Amino acid sequence: MDSGVRTANETDAAIMRVVVGEDTRNCLSLTAERIQLLCRDRIFRAVIHLAECFRSFCLQHPEVALKVLKVVGARLRRLVAIIEELSFTTVRHRLISWILCQAHTEGSTFALGTSYQDLAAQIGTVRELVSRNLARLQAQGFIAINGSELSVLDAAGLEAEQASMV
Repeated sequence: MDSGVRTANETDAAIMRVVVGEDTRNCLSLTAERIQLLCRDRIFRAVIHLAECFRSFCLQHPEVALKVLKVVGARLRRLVAIIEELSFTTVRHRLISWILCQAHTEGSTFALGTSYQDLAAQIGTVRELVSRNLARLQAQGFIAINGSELSVLDAAGLEAEQASMV
């Protein structure tokens, strides 16, 4: 009578059949590490096969290849722009850009809608620098913060400030 419970040897044999096929006579020395390597090898071969199939498909349908190239190119340009912005602009510049963008889409008074920590992550810095720079912008009269609401008081001044940092 089958209880449905496998012994360790039965489980090992089942794994070996999956990994190396039905013939498990020469697989007595397989260790768990070796089984993992074989699985990875099979996955790797499957990925290579898929890549070859995709390449063949693209050769048969060049419009697909061009579309893929266009999408990858756009993503690459976006990533390069992000890297340039993070590398060559200050936190103040990125924060002013974010404020101006929000004001442009939501109006001169908008809810921050995010914590300073989340805002810092969006512009590539830390919460303390966001807090410090928002306080400075408020002290300079560019913005006003009331709770979680930010009002742009001097958009032209912010734009001039941003232009002077480039």
